[in-house]
Amino acid sequence: MKKLGYGIDFGTTNSIISKYNTDFNKWEDFTTDEKKPHPSVVWYKPDNSYTVGEEAKENINDYSIELGNNFISSVKRKLGLDYSYRIFGNDVKAVDVASKIFAYLKKQSDVNEKDILKAIVTIPVDFDGKARRDLRKAADKAGIEIKTFIHEPFAAIVAHCWKKSGKDFISRLLGKNYLVMDWGGGTLDITIAKITERGFEVLAFKGHNEIGGDVFDEKLMKVVSNKFIDRNKLSSEQINNFNTISNGNLKYKCEKCKISLSNKEVGKIILPDFFRIEDKFLDLNEEVYQKEFEELIIKDVEKGIALMNEARKDSGLEENEIDSVLLIGGTCNIPIIKSKMSDIFGSRVEQVNDPDLIIAQGAALIDGLGFKTILQNEIALRLADNSHHILFKSHLLLDNLIEEGKKQKEKPSRYLYCTDPRGGLANIIISNYKDSQNDKILKILSVPVSTNFNKLLYNEERIDLTMYFDEDLILHLCGKSATQGIEKSIEIYDIPFGLSLNI
Repeated sequence: MKKLGYGIDFGTTNSIISKYNTDFNKWEDFTTDEKKPHPSVVWYKPDNSYTVGEEAKENINDYSIELGNNFISSVKRKLGLDYSYRIFGNDVKAVDVASKIFAYLKKQSDVNEKDILKAIVTIPVDFDGKARRDLRKAADKAGIEIKTFIHEPFAAIVAHCWKKSGKDFISRLLGKNYLVMDWGGGTLDITIAKITERGFEVLAFKGHNEIGGDVFDEKLMKVVSNKFIDRNKLSSEQINNFNTISNGNLKYKCEKCKISLSNKEVGKIILPDFFRIEDKFLDLNEEVYQKEFEELIIKDVEKGIALMNEARKDSGLEENEIDSVLLIGGTCNIPIIKSKMSDIFGSRVEQVNDPDLIIAQGAALIDGLGFKTILQNEIALRLADNSHHILFKSHLLLDNLIEEGKKQKEKPSRYLYCTDPRGGLANIIISNYKDSQNDKILKILSVPVSTNFNKLLYNEERIDLTMYFDEDLILHLCGKSATQGIEKSIEIYDIPFGLSLNI
């Protein structure tokens, strides 16, 4: 029976839906006409209409300085922060902006507008529960049901290995340590993952949101602007006017030039009637050399390499223990980045096909094959003697935990006794427990208790604890003492999760 899987890569700079057909072992990527992901840009117009994607991004050049036009990009960074944009005098939540992008992506797909599109959505490793919750809300508003979340590097590894090895890809994965450098327009994310028979596990993660490809575009804009100023010998007054009006028109062309420099020695930026001096218009026609561009970004590239080395050290692995390196995201197409990584890892830097699309393709493949999200480490209760009581075992399927959680919302699942009520609080310490050397406190739930030392009362000071996971992989804890009856609750957003390789 034909099984279709859908995957969505909702990115800071670009977003894409991919579909995988298990019968034909074939992907269909719902891209732009240029076979690229869609820009994550929303253009709010003066007539209260809006446009999303390539058209919105292209028109930033002409309309961003005109009153009444609002262009919003990088909304992904605002999810989970209760953030709102001021648009036409109204506060528009980041969730609502994100929903416009989801709706646009769905419209590009082959799913009927009236039908619900069910898909796996990828997220960065450090995307916490609050952000996942907002992402789901945005998708829901657009008629998209998020079946589960998968880490972006996991999706990339699965798709890459499947393309190379087909159905035997699991044997290719097992026992390997993968380093994934995902360098996009908005962020650089570096993940080191280990693959065992139990599934994928994150060993280390590092992220940086100030050296993405957009920063390279801005540096290129500055260089091209200075060339134009020098070539036309602009006065100080003209330069001031130039900086406030004309520089905004360069961004789109500079990005295109940057992309072309990955394959050519020289890139050209041409903008007719670019700048007006009295009654005369000046054209912009500048050349940028690949070597010149590399010198411009070398310090940022070196920061990225240093970040990669930090992640590798955090993982506890030596350079020779990294079995494979995947470079994904548009920025990783820049030759100097490929060269620097090859100098370190040699032939272990693998050629990745469709690096801009591979994350969405991996999510679609995971959906089609039926792989499941799992709890990476054990969730434990730290006891008064510093021993641990396991609440949730590692490698449990999160689908099962979520289903069980629906039943546990209204009834206690654990009963605890306060050993030292003198402070009037019972502190319930929840940790992410891997082993005795890796025990990270996630959060502390403080429940009011009686300070009465009467023996009978002390023995009766029981804490009823309710725990459950929700669909956004958030762990909810609610505690209430038998004597005080005051209920306290917390949510834990940073639960590490992996990917099972069992179908």
